[in-house]
Amino acid sequence: ANVNTAPPAESKTKPAAPAEPVQTVTPPAGSTEYYVVTGSFLAETGAQSKLASVKAAGYPSAEIVRFPDSPYFSVIVGRFADKKEADAMRKQLSCNKIEAFVKASQISQ
Repeated sequence: ANVNTAPPAESKTKPAAPAEPVQTVTPPAGSTEYYVVTGSFLAETGAQSKLASVKAAGYPSAEIVRFPDSPYFSVIVGRFADKKEADAMRKQLSCNKIEAFVKASQISQ
């Protein structure tokens, strides 16, 4: 009789947590939205890593998006209709030692 009562060993490779869906940015036609970008990556894994660190720094609304005609996965902290608001967020990130820039995205009518 088998006297080993230990549960079967778990696999060393646990499945990764499901990634959040990546959105393609589409502002309303004829309008401009301003995005505060903390990083852009060719590999989605790089973006996921940056996203985790930005969220851990206190920005839970951060997300990964793709801009039209861009191969990059961009980590954004906010979307703003007003450039001044986007600049204010960029400055706040800078004070927290998170590099960021503001990107305008416009869809023509």
